[in-house]
Amino acid sequence: MSIVLSLILRSKPKENIRLTYALTALASLLLMLYSLDALLSPGAPVIVEGIRVPGLQDQFGAHGFFALYVDKLSAFLLLVISFVALYSSIFSIGYSEMYAGEYSISYLTFFYALFVLSMVLVVTANDALSFYLSWELMTLSSYMLVGYEHRSEESRDAAKTYFIIAHAGGACILLSYALLYFIKGSLSFDAFREGGVPPGIASLIFLLALVGFGSKAGIVPLHAWLPQAHPAAPSNVSALLSGVMLKVAVYGLIRVVFDFLKPSGVEGGLWGCAVMIIAAFSTIIGVQFAVVQHDLKRLLAYHSIENIGIILLGVGASLILYSEGLKDVAALALTAALYHLLNHAVFKSLLFLGSGSVLKSCRTRNFELLGGLSKYLPWTSVTFLIAAMAIAGVPPLNGFASEWLTYQSLLAVVKEAAGKAPWVSLAALFSALMLGLAGALAVLCFTKVYGVTFLGPLGRVKPKGGESLTMKIGMAIPAAACIVLGVAMPYVAVFVDKASRQITGAPAPLAAPSPLSLVLESNLLRGEVSLPGLAAALVILVAAAGLALGLRRLKITRTPPWVSGVEYEPEAMKPTATAYASQVRGLFARLYGVTVKEHREYSVPPIYTRKLSYEVEMRPKIEAYAYVKVEGPPTTTQGTLARLATLLENSLYAPFAKPIAGILEARPAYKEKVTYAPLAKLALKLGLLVRKVQAGALHIYMFYILVMVVLLLVLGVVLP
Repeated sequence: MSIVLSLILRSKPKENIRLTYALTALASLLLMLYSLDALLSPGAPVIVEGIRVPGLQDQFGAHGFFALYVDKLSAFLLLVISFVALYSSIFSIGYSEMYAGEYSISYLTFFYALFVLSMVLVVTANDALSFYLSWELMTLSSYMLVGYEHRSEESRDAAKTYFIIAHAGGACILLSYALLYFIKGSLSFDAFREGGVPPGIASLIFLLALVGFGSKAGIVPLHAWLPQAHPAAPSNVSALLSGVMLKVAVYGLIRVVFDFLKPSGVEGGLWGCAVMIIAAFSTIIGVQFAVVQHDLKRLLAYHSIENIGIILLGVGASLILYSEGLKDVAALALTAALYHLLNHAVFKSLLFLGSGSVLKSCRTRNFELLGGLSKYLPWTSVTFLIAAMAIAGVPPLNGFASEWLTYQSLLAVVKEAAGKAPWVSLAALFSALMLGLAGALAVLCFTKVYGVTFLGPLGRVKPKGGESLTMKIGMAIPAAACIVLGVAMPYVAVFVDKASRQITGAPAPLAAPSPLSLVLESNLLRGEVSLPGLAAALVILVAAAGLALGLRRLKITRTPPWVSGVEYEPEAMKPTATAYASQVRGLFARLYGVTVKEHREYSVPPIYTRKLSYEVEMRPKIEAYAYVKVEGPPTTTQGTLARLATLLENSLYAPFAKPIAGILEARPAYKEKVTYAPLAKLALKLGLLVRKVQAGALHIYMFYILVMVVLLLVLGVVLP
């Protein structure tokens, strides 16, 4: 109905916006209620009969072509899609007004509704042909939305890049289904589920599925389209792209690997290791690139790569444990993956909606030009802060809950593989370390984003509009969900396990849900966490602090900040995002492909410099293969896959080797020549040794933390 209405009201943009998005929100609400019922109700999957094609019954199975299949996993994805589409559509009513009179509203609403429908069709398809047609519909509708602002060269370039990579990935998916068809003799997913697949061919199908679905999900190094497409699309579309579409790709991978290939033995363990290692690099590289961005939406896009990596860490751990026959712990790892899939869908879509509110008000994505927006966009400020804390893994919000389960899953792999396959144990340990390092960098990144954008004095770009009622509602719903999904962790984990237990064949080792804590009970691991208790303690602490301050009635005197005795100049002395992340950018300069150009203006050339400025450009080698420049047909691609060889050496190994080299090369700045007593000399020598490790550089301190985490994890595995 929304799709048809968007065409009927093409000459009435205001009515088109209100009615089309309202109908999409209503349809999403109904679908969400249905998916909740399907998840909570026991029984067999729900199947809606498809089209029976004469003479092709064997090809499409007993239920026909385009039959709809809803099991627990499909129902869970339907819940995620419908929930995000619900509040994104409400937000869109107020947000999309900014495009009225500049771009076609009918175009936006038509492809928006079609995009939501296509994702629903993908996760409910029950044969290879209908899945692929729905997948292509999802790709084409999202491609049209990425290129919506077609007058922008950036949007056209991003759309072309996305189109090329998406269809290359689609070809891999088609090949994987073709191999399954040749083996099973049918296109029906019911036939794919029956029997086994020869080991060598199964690995080939796995690799094709990993590349095909991984390119859509944005795993490294197939991620290059993502930081281009997400910023170029309208923000309400970016919320769907990052919050939902990437998860549909993860669904496809889980469906093929667990449901069709049924991993087991060494082969399944190798698949799990491959997924886990790729996920670890995606996690750390995604957040490394995010830290140095000044474009708000591009920064969020790189964090999507990081969080897809976190989701796939759980999937990889589940594959390894499932292949070892530990189906209950495998269910726990898959529960962690699906839990984070839900959490990321909520907080990342909220962050993109918040960026849309900022963009509508200030008409720029460069948050270096912004500041002090909390006074002008209070709802955006509060909800963005909640989402930023959630994505940074701050308890008791939802990001911490699913990441804690992911850590437990990785440690389970470490313990299980320690005696049988030490290299698998090391891979899991490395993945846990990358997850920890990514968490630290995420905190750094979002303190930068929030501090520069919403706090401090007003920036150079002044806000020109506020938040409409529908935008406030659209941001308030996911903000509340971030809190509820974290505080109610014991119940949410058991709820998500309904989907994972169907895939693994066993429930996760979760104790009966308690109002205060989540307890893990299995032979391999034990753990307990109490986010409800922590939330209650925080509420009491904040209330007590507020009461104490209120009773004392403190008098607050505002004075200019102390800046070493000179006069405070807010505009010149305002903290910047560039300075905040300068040490990280310097440490990983080769990964980022940083080039610095110096510009000098002389008052008396070439002696006295009047003005000195620097132009910093980043052109990452890891994304060089996907640079597309649109100058009219035919389009050309600049960059080749051959550059990936250099990338592996320069961008993956060097960043981790540099901190070690920095410590080994540390030398005292001077030689002490004063004569001391013997004890004093000994103390001086010890002091000089200690000073070598206190280098004053951020990356060296990060390395110290990494070493301590390694030692603690090793001790945790070795000691009884």
